[in-house]
Amino acid sequence: AIGDHTRASEARMNQTIKAKPDLSETVAALEALELLQSPELQAGAARIEATIREIFEPMKLELSCIGDVRGIGGMMIVEFVKDPVTKEPWLEIIPEITKRTLQGGVVLLRAGLYGNCIRFLPVLDISDEMLREALHVVANAFRAADAAMKPALVSA
Repeated sequence: AIGDHTRASEARMNQTIKAKPDLSETVAALEALELLQSPELQAGAARIEATIREIFEPMKLELSCIGDVRGIGGMMIVEFVKDPVTKEPWLEIIPEITKRTLQGGVVLLRAGLYGNCIRFLPVLDISDEMLREALHVVANAFRAADAAMKPALVSA
């Protein structure tokens, strides 16, 4: 048992970040930061946020299960709730949504403290056409999942 513990400790130590990165790693990090500050990628992030808000903010009025649309730039979240007033998290709808979007060719990730959110983090240079096509699949999945699961939620 002690030997197993020692091997596990050695494995964890080997996975830590080096205290002194070599010059090539530093140069790569600086180049990545410069790229992220480029006007093109910043414009892409702003465009992604605007498009996601354009599509999902109005859906909050249509679907009471959408509790919030939040985020900044290319990282956005749609939160799902059982009740729009109490904002009780609705975890059970997420697998239904992700199943439906996967069938439409869009992979989504569960997120949030309670696992009741869908996170969007597309590449910053995604074309507007591709972004809108994917978000159309997602919006339809939101509607279908809500329609399929709302009756069970109401009767519970």
